[in-house]
Amino acid sequence: MSPNAANWILATIVVAAMVPGIVALRGLEWPSDPDGFRDIAIAQAIQDGRGLADPHYAGERAWYSPLVPGVVALISTMTGAEIPVTFVQLGPWLNALAPIAFFVFVRRLVGLTPSVFATVAFLFLPGRPPVWASATYTPWLFPSVTAQAVLYATLATWTGTPEHTTTGRSPIWRVPLTGLLLGATFWAHSGAAVFAAGVMFLTRPKAAFPVALVASAVVSPFLVPLFLEYRLGVLNRVPGTWHHEPATLIAVLLPSFRVSDILHLAAAVAGTVWIRRHGSAQA
Repeated sequence: MSPNAANWILATIVVAAMVPGIVALRGLEWPSDPDGFRDIAIAQAIQDGRGLADPHYAGERAWYSPLVPGVVALISTMTGAEIPVTFVQLGPWLNALAPIAFFVFVRRLVGLTPSVFATVAFLFLPGRPPVWASATYTPWLFPSVTAQAVLYATLATWTGTPEHTTTGRSPIWRVPLTGLLLGATFWAHSGAAVFAAGVMFLTRPKAAFPVALVASAVVSPFLVPLFLEYRLGVLNRVPGTWHHEPATLIAVLLPSFRVSDILHLAAAVAGTVWIRRHGSAQA
């Protein structure tokens, strides 16, 4: 497949995913999920000049990754639209960066043609709700979903670090850029950053250490004040006690094998076999 054909297919499928979401959210001014009200509150606090103050607890510091609310606050200030409206209407556009970044990452990892098929599966392979726990596209602005764009950009850059290339060489800026992106991933969603860091240390631990140092510097303005204020103490333990039922060990070991499960499993097996036969197509 030629690069031009791949790019046209990518543009077509991303638009096909976006259009229904844009239509569905037309005229809406408030989110559909309680998490949206949390992010709106954080965005409003940022726009009001209260920085990383917790919008729910007086006198406390914010603990939730603030990048997505910060983008909402910035766009709201630039356009003059209210924070809730900006939050809802920005979702279809900002989340479109995720499948694009996913395409770039897969292309660097295994090549052009597989990246097209993988992105089609990413966008249209049936999944199961809730959407905020699904690695796919949604018009709703959930940080866990939006953070995918930075996550895949981080992993795409990681595949170009010296120990991860066939030549053992890469531009000198590759490692610090990967660290910057990993830090930005944490600012978007801590879970995505932990996942990316785990991939790095499991695949290339030697190269991961300098990346982690850069990332630590990037996230320190957010984490250091939290540590100094609370010494890792937790005031509200309710969020930490919740668990997603389909992600429990029992659910993983005893899947329901719905049609979507079978399709995902078949795609995973096919992809694994392809990678083992054809190897990596590093850029």
